[in-house]
Amino acid sequence: MNKERTLPLLLLEKLETPIKQNNDILKIVETEENVLLFKDMSFNSGFYFSIDKITNVANKEGIAYSQKPRSNAEPVAFSSSTNIELLPGIFAKWIALIKAYTKYDYLLEDPIESAYAEEFIEATLIDKKKANSYFTVAEQLALDSYLEFVQPILEKEIKSGNEKLVPIMDAVTELKDNQTSMTKEVVVKKLSIIWAKARKEGLSILKKIFIAYKGINWLINGGFEKILETGRSLLEGNSN
Repeated sequence: MNKERTLPLLLLEKLETPIKQNNDILKIVETEENVLLFKDMSFNSGFYFSIDKITNVANKEGIAYSQKPRSNAEPVAFSSSTNIELLPGIFAKWIALIKAYTKYDYLLEDPIESAYAEEFIEATLIDKKKANSYFTVAEQLALDSYLEFVQPILEKEIKSGNEKLVPIMDAVTELKDNQTSMTKEVVVKKLSIIWAKARKEGLSILKKIFIAYKGINWLINGGFEKILETGRSLLEGNSN
């Protein structure tokens, strides 16, 4: 069924702009329990905005909604009701909260990982004007192939007792499952974090998932070439 045809046209008109402008940080989730469900795309976030029920969009309290976080002072779930005129403003405030949180995504992360990730991110050649665009289907398929190559390597290491690689596996799975809805900038960021985590655990791990993949030099035409050159220079002559 066409989801849009199940919703009031007035609702689509009111939410069209914020949805299109923020599709790099929001994911629309198909669900039977909610009229519309938006989730923060940050890894393991848990933040969401849901339109739970519509009785009458024109009524004062005709739209039931829930969200997390509630505010910049309360990172908890909250439910209420509103009308179609006030809903866009409520939704916009929630989006602003998500964007504000994004600035601090790695504040409490390991400083070594953060530094390594930043080094990879800064090395990209992606045009800033195209940062919010999406990779082509060929590029997405190439990235998917690369991530499929990485997964069994990590699985083998984890099964042999290296539990420190579990967060890397989780990050690889999350990127693989969601990369088609991510902008170039977000993909680069998440892939850089994967490599940074691997680098911190040792160059032997980084070599296995970074250098060993024969087709990686074609991965994301041009966009990652500088990253790859940086990685090769980092690994050249080094050992774990």
